[in-house]
Amino acid sequence: MRRDYYIARILALTIALTVCSLAQDPAKNKPAPVAPRKSVAILIFDDVQIIDFTGPWEVLDEYFDVFTVSESLRPVITSAGMSVNPKYTIENAPKAEILVIPGGGGSRSGRPGVGQQVANPKMIQWVQEEAKDARYVMSVCNGAFILSKAGLLDGQTATTTAGYIELLRTLTPRAKVVVDQRYVDNGKIITTAGLSSGIDGALHIIDKAFGRGSAQFAALGEEYDWNPDNRFVRAQLGDMPMLNTFVRLKFGMHAKPLKYDTSNQFWHSEWLLETPQSVSEVMTELNNTIAHQDHWTRQRLEGGGEGTSAWTISSETWGNWKASVHAEVAPETNERVKVIIQVDRLISDR
Repeated sequence: MRRDYYIARILALTIALTVCSLAQDPAKNKPAPVAPRKSVAILIFDDVQIIDFTGPWEVLDEYFDVFTVSESLRPVITSAGMSVNPKYTIENAPKAEILVIPGGGGSRSGRPGVGQQVANPKMIQWVQEEAKDARYVMSVCNGAFILSKAGLLDGQTATTTAGYIELLRTLTPRAKVVVDQRYVDNGKIITTAGLSSGIDGALHIIDKAFGRGSAQFAALGEEYDWNPDNRFVRAQLGDMPMLNTFVRLKFGMHAKPLKYDTSNQFWHSEWLLETPQSVSEVMTELNNTIAHQDHWTRQRLEGGGEGTSAWTISSETWGNWKASVHAEVAPETNERVKVIIQVDRLISDR
């Protein structure tokens, strides 16, 4: 019993001496210093597309300090009318390791949204200066045109939202513009396609900075089905050869889509529009929109009869397709016309 007593006393004394030693040297009690988190600056401006900046922000916020920058501190009104208060201006924003340039609005200089930023020398100079020290610079959607104006896409491979692919090629002749990737990584300069592609680009940045597991974990936390090799790209889908026809139906004729089924091999759509026009007048209007752009060639095929037309259309970017348009009076009333469009790729191995 005395032996156990002495052992207990020795242990108690040892613990007491250890506690005393630590108390005399508080530095030994301090946790290891934590490295400050790197920061992300997201440019915002009037008519910015909401998902273009909020999608990457949501993903990157877990790993970085994210803040917004605008030309002034007045509220920014987004493309859908959301009001956002910028945290910094381009005059006082701290340097960031990552710069995100979202899209929104038009792409040509002077147009609302991106176009206004392209036409703003002060903004372009800020992007150029920030990009010099940034580790990564990422554009979303037609934010690529801001990078283009800043000279950051020269000699790079790049992409943008589907409807502006050809314009980016025209305005950035020294860049290789691709249509089959959700994001393009040049090492420092990263461009993404439209809208939700910015989420893929943000996850890719986490992958580069922290590893694949961290990116996968972040995607799971967002309930986002992330596949780094995903080739689901708007610019590859079968309605791209008929983009002007789609725009005319949806926004010009205010047609209601009854069916809209598309892949990179076909497009089948059905529309219902209320109009006093006859079937032949509707067909004339739609036929004038088919592949009606400089980079397309088109040939109308014989046959089909009234209310039907058939075409072969092709471009260097989007390949060769066969299209048919059919319009008929809907049975309910003489002022409702149903339009059916079928587009199929002629070369299946593209």
